[in-house]
Amino acid sequence: MPTRLITPSQLSLFSISPVIGAWWQELEAHKLFDGSKPAVSELDHQLFADGLRHEQVLLNKLEKEGRRIARLPGKQSDADYAATREAIAEGVEFIHQATICNEEMRGSPGD
Repeated sequence: MPTRLITPSQLSLFSISPVIGAWWQELEAHKLFDGSKPAVSELDHQLFADGLRHEQVLLNKLEKEGRRIARLPGKQSDADYAATREAIAEGVEFIHQATICNEEMRGSPGD
């Protein structure tokens, strides 16, 4: 039986729209999607940018307080999974862009 990894983002998309979300994900995974998704709005872009800016403010504040932070790329690669496990083993207080994986799922704790 083939291994299938499901991300939290996929589960979230499926919960919003089981039919549309699941089909978009499947078609894209198999390079068969030739339609178009709804355009990303200016509000979506602004919320994303504000979220990134907010993360940096918090991380900088924690570092100034002397807290230990592992800043990882968050690309869900084997190297990122290993770096997350290493940061946990070292007892790092905060892991920015942690990525985890097991035989069934992969993702980021904040997904």
